[in-house]
Amino acid sequence: MFQIILGALLFPVAGIIGLVSPAPIGIVVAGAGAALIFRNSRWARRRYILYSRRHPRVRQAVDIGLMRGRRRRQRLLHPAD
Repeated sequence: MFQIILGALLFPVAGIIGLVSPAPIGIVVAGAGAALIFRNSRWARRRYILYSRRHPRVRQAVDIGLMRGRRRRQRLLHPAD
């Protein structure tokens, strides 16, 4: 439960950081919050799956952003796999 609350708190923090910082650090913080929520909430994962089926381009961008480094590099180098 703590991780879900922490993930939810990271979204407003990401908005504040995004307004203050010239770099896109807010997007990274929001992604970390989403990852915490998706890992620990069955309801949020279900909602994300339904949303991603309607909007496949968003799903592709989020999936690439949530991948670990090595797998992300492999996917970007060989997109047909």
